[in-house]
Amino acid sequence: MRICTFQIPMAPDISSNVETISRCLSLAAETGGDIAVLPEMAVVGYDSHLHGLFQREDWYYEVLEGLGTLAAESQRLGLMTLVGTPFRQDGGYQNAIVLLGSDGSIQYAGGRKIWSEGWRKYGFSVPERKDPVQLGGYAFGFVVCSEVSTLEQLEGTGIEKSDVVIWPSVTSNHFNSPEWGTRDNCRLGGVAIAKKFNTPVLQSSYSTYVRDLEETAKLGGIVIVDADGTILDQAPYDGEAFLAYDLDQSTT
Repeated sequence: MRICTFQIPMAPDISSNVETISRCLSLAAETGGDIAVLPEMAVVGYDSHLHGLFQREDWYYEVLEGLGTLAAESQRLGLMTLVGTPFRQDGGYQNAIVLLGSDGSIQYAGGRKIWSEGWRKYGFSVPERKDPVQLGGYAFGFVVCSEVSTLEQLEGTGIEKSDVVIWPSVTSNHFNSPEWGTRDNCRLGGVAIAKKFNTPVLQSSYSTYVRDLEETAKLGGIVIVDADGTILDQAPYDGEAFLAYDLDQSTT
């Protein structure tokens, strides 16, 4: 099973993000991918523009329309897609990972459990559990964005049953920062997850925010990490990129 994981530019409008994701799906299919992985909130982007989006009455209809477009594209290409998006679940919205099936289906796969209380004013809640989803005979778990900083809080939620952990994120790295020095958070986070759960880790993230980054910070640099914490591959810090990983029985 080949997994293609992406770092993509972020746009403030859903239609542009859907167009970018569709391009990624085509690339995954062209390179023999079975599963395409996109970052946290990829359908809407994840920056300060969300506060304005979530105040619109029609915002979720636009999300569903975008997901429908992507589900149809996944079906056309014969792919499964794991994509970050707001998704209605258990009576509220979640910062979710949604599975778009190769049959055109749309279903909840997992969500972010550790998230700021401030999003509750827009109707968001968090899941109680982090049980993995079964795909192709493997259990896929999710550590979403900064959950990597509090992995101990995920203990006992079910994620420990994962064969592989997907890390959809919005991760910035620092280079000669007055506050942080030089710090590759992609590498540090990927290794921490792998060692915590003894699984391979595949990260997806962004190459740009909607707003400008500080001069000493860069997005990008997504990683693939083996179960023992070895960095197997890393994308450039600049620009769109994808990494491919062939998951077989030797990794579980």
